[in-house]
Amino acid sequence: MNTLIEANQNQISSTLPRTYTFEKDPDGSWYIVLPEWEGSRSDLLMVGVADRMLDRMSNGTNEVQLMLSETPFEDHNIKLRLINPMFGGRLPNRIYGKL
Repeated sequence: MNTLIEANQNQISSTLPRTYTFEKDPDGSWYIVLPEWEGSRSDLLMVGVADRMLDRMSNGTNEVQLMLSETPFEDHNIKLRLINPMFGGRLPNRIYGKL
């Protein structure tokens, strides 16, 4: 799996890098854009420090695109480490990315 959100393992599954788009609403909330997502949009809200990280990466824009993978890939320049596993430990411990 190569996503920051893993609410349903059957919907999002891949070990290859994938580019994800994150959009900021006028109210300042960040959401990941997952067209294949069948659940509620509120499930895609970035919370905790994820929204602050996206604010810094956005350089004042309302969109961020990140290439993410559970495994290292060529030219990755971001390494995220999950300190406190959530969602029953189903999230990967490390995520590699490229802005």
